[in-house]
Amino acid sequence: MATTGGESFWLNGRRVIVRTGTKSQTVNVCTRRNAPGEYEVVYRLPILSAIAASDVPEMADLRAFGTWLVETRNALLGACIL
Repeated sequence: MATTGGESFWLNGRRVIVRTGTKSQTVNVCTRRNAPGEYEVVYRLPILSAIAASDVPEMADLRAFGTWLVETRNALLGACIL
């Protein structure tokens, strides 16, 4: 599977890393340490619903971000260590 190196952006003090493959995209929210590979939550989006950092509206918190991904981008919660 071809995957881009990913892009990242900051949301409420957390690094969010977006990786895009040929069939899906993962949106990885880092733990408080903000270290790549250490994710608090991972969302998987169908490729037709893929996002770019510029697509993300201003969010009140990470929970609102997750709700936005699920409700507007058909994201599935892939992993969560909340």
